[in-house]
Amino acid sequence: MKNFRFPAGRVILPEFRQTALETRHACDKVQRIKNGLELQRLIELSLQSGTVLRISLCSGGKPAAATGTIKAINYLAGTIVLQTPEGLRSLKTGEIYDITELP
Repeated sequence: MKNFRFPAGRVILPEFRQTALETRHACDKVQRIKNGLELQRLIELSLQSGTVLRISLCSGGKPAAATGTIKAINYLAGTIVLQTPEGLRSLKTGEIYDITELP
């Protein structure tokens, strides 16, 4: 007689499924690609006129945010230098998924 076990490891309760989808959406690469032109426009605007931006990024799988003006872009290293109230901060461009302009 074979051992027919119920595959309980594959069952996910709806509450856990919704939580898993919410955390994955915060660091979604599709959103970054979709808004690529808008992100580029805001980066150039901040570089030229000193507009204050709020940059949302996914650092180590966890969402984070930084606020400031962009001072420089290092294309070779793939980083953006951001002037924050605390000082200069270097952000990896691969971690950025959203940028908004602050009034």
